[in-house]
Amino acid sequence: MTRSTGMDHIDLDYAKKKGIIIQNISNYGDISVAEYTFALLFEIAKKITLANLEVRIDKIFLQGGYMK
Repeated sequence: MTRSTGMDHIDLDYAKKKGIIIQNISNYGDISVAEYTFALLFEIAKKITLANLEVRIDKIFLQGGYMK
């Protein structure tokens, strides 16, 4: 099993000779990839991980500038 895009990295002739079934699920994960991309953009823009850490150690926004 491989989670990847496309099948050009799979030797289809070899798989066929060995009786290995190769299947493709088109559009699998499109939405989750887009959501993850936006989550990373928010992380970079708003420093969410750093702000979360400081809240957890009672240093709530002492540095400021997280949500600018």
